[in-house]
Amino acid sequence: MVKAAFVDRDGTILDNMGYINHPERVRLLPGASRGLRLLREAGWKIVVITNQGGIERGYYTHDILHLINLRMLELLWKDGATIDALYYCPFVSESELKKPNVGMIERAVRELDIDLEGSFIVGDQLIDLELANRVGCPGVFVLTGFGLGFYEYMRDKVEALKPVYVARDLSDVAEWVINGEGSHHFSLKKGGVGQKL
Repeated sequence: MVKAAFVDRDGTILDNMGYINHPERVRLLPGASRGLRLLREAGWKIVVITNQGGIERGYYTHDILHLINLRMLELLWKDGATIDALYYCPFVSESELKKPNVGMIERAVRELDIDLEGSFIVGDQLIDLELANRVGCPGVFVLTGFGLGFYEYMRDKVEALKPVYVARDLSDVAEWVINGEGSHHFSLKKGGVGQKL
């Protein structure tokens, strides 16, 4: 079994411009490529978990979303970063797949042979922390995307969901997990790229 970093897309990896409906609108956030690269080098699978209700709303199609995701992968690859899998929920209406429900995580665990105990979830919204609580993973909150607004104006709601760390961006997440206090939280040698104590 392998450990995974389950990472939100919009507001965590990509600049959240509302519903991204064209590949030319894809913009990586500062620190995203470096953070994903460091985590992958340290032994985590990178699994993107994203709600994409714009499909059900008719704002874009599955095919257009595929082109958008390919553009994201291209930009990450240029920076030396890759992901292992991407799961998305196309529904606005209630679905077991739609975060904070656990359907996408359960599917990833089953298909990729992931050890949830060694994994964590990172995102910029309360639903990402709610998802972490529901599956029993540590939740890491980033101040990119909607994160800063939530943290400054609704901090009590963020803290009630007990994130293990509040990070500046994905680069900060990776440094915390691998080299900082997170190395103890995840039973790593400090700077030990995923080796168990």
